[in-house]
Amino acid sequence: MKTKVSGQQVVNLNNAFAAMEMEGKDLPFKVWYAINKTRKSLNTCLSNINDAREKLLDKYALQNGNGHATEMKNGAAMYKFKDDESQKKFEDEFLPVLSDDFELDIHKIKIDYLEGLTASKAKNPFVDTFLDIMLED
Repeated sequence: MKTKVSGQQVVNLNNAFAAMEMEGKDLPFKVWYAINKTRKSLNTCLSNINDAREKLLDKYALQNGNGHATEMKNGAAMYKFKDDESQKKFEDEFLPVLSDDFELDIHKIKIDYLEGLTASKAKNPFVDTFLDIMLED
């Protein structure tokens, strides 16, 4: 089902999927199948968002010795900006990308498929986005 979602929801849904994988949840087949079908469309949207982010980082962030704006620290991407004004310009130009609508092909699931599963916002702060987007009405 084609659904319009914001760029921020695209990022949050991807984070929800990643958190589920890191928790090692044994998902029912129908849930796993729906996630994988949705992920194909999600990856296209994420690619567009990441391309925009990288272009802006190249413009406003300091480059490391490898010519990239990204430095990995403890598994997380870190960016250093030339100054506060550069960081503000980056944020001002990137925010509309996260507000843009993206058309996502979502394979919806029934709430019954989640019976017996538990979720913690502490372990997966994006669980609400997952439920809002993935559940059938």
